[in-house]
Amino acid sequence: FVLGFVSNYDPNKGVEGLYQESPEGFRILFGLFAFLFVTLRGILWPLVVTYSYRDLHTVWNSDSATLKARKASTILICSGITALTVLQLMWVVQLLPMIYHLYFKY
Repeated sequence: FVLGFVSNYDPNKGVEGLYQESPEGFRILFGLFAFLFVTLRGILWPLVVTYSYRDLHTVWNSDSATLKARKASTILICSGITALTVLQLMWVVQLLPMIYHLYFKY
């Protein structure tokens, strides 16, 4: 949602001249986006992944025939969660230099 407002400041695809007229608006919106991004993807996502891995571990150690039959799908879920976690970390690492440049090298 916030990224939609930040994208209006894009010089190629956004509203023409908006950044020149309101650079502080961009800083505020980008700061809000960065805060939400890091909070959701850097703090809440690892919690979700931790509990998901605990549940998957419980499924893998279960003696239930039904759960053993679904082991392939749980491995696929685990692989997907791992891939998404790597993407989340890559995006946070890409965002940190932008935050530094915008707020600390001002």
